[in-house]
Amino acid sequence: MDLLNTLLEIQDLDLRKSEIEKQSASIPEQKKAIVATLKKDKLAYEALNTQQKEAEKLCKDLTHDTDKLRQQKAKIMIQSGETKDNSTYTKLIKEAESYDARVDDMESQFLEQLDKVEDIKKQKKDIAGQLKSMISKIEQDIKDLDLRHKNLVATLPETEAKRNELAKLVDEETLIHYDKVFQSKGGLRAVIVPITHDDSCGFCHLKLSAKDIASAAKGLGECLECGAFLHK
Repeated sequence: MDLLNTLLEIQDLDLRKSEIEKQSASIPEQKKAIVATLKKDKLAYEALNTQQKEAEKLCKDLTHDTDKLRQQKAKIMIQSGETKDNSTYTKLIKEAESYDARVDDMESQFLEQLDKVEDIKKQKKDIAGQLKSMISKIEQDIKDLDLRHKNLVATLPETEAKRNELAKLVDEETLIHYDKVFQSKGGLRAVIVPITHDDSCGFCHLKLSAKDIASAAKGLGECLECGAFLHK
């Protein structure tokens, strides 16, 4: 096997390893994102719980206050029936009538809060259903991610073993230079690239000189701009 094809195979294995490591490294963040979605719905459910408790307390307070007003009105009506003074009687009747308006207002508020409680219960039921199905899906998604991570990691030894065998076929100086260039470009892109149809570097796309093209035509050249290996 010639040097160019050997290096291209090494590069393929390095790119495969980099992709495996990249995907493996991203799995914990994917898990966090999945759990965060569930947490968001749980917080929404808890917020509705708080709103329901507040609305139910307000209903209870309104009922208590309404009963209290009715009792106060009853006392006033008793007083009005016992008084013999017309002026006092008229004053007491007006006061009793004012209680009716307040009672009506409180009863309206009570009905509004009662409707709110029922609406919150419906929302809670919907979210509870979503949470139930979501928890099941999340558990499966996490299992799938764990299995994917396991399978990815399992392929690394074989990839590294093949790479080590091929590396023995390349002279040390060339291999060190290739490794340096590959890592300098982030280890995720091919650095052994063909010269494009318009005689440019396949990595940085800089127009190449005739000397660079001639060098690559012999087997393996180098882009003086980005350091990528070039071949025809």
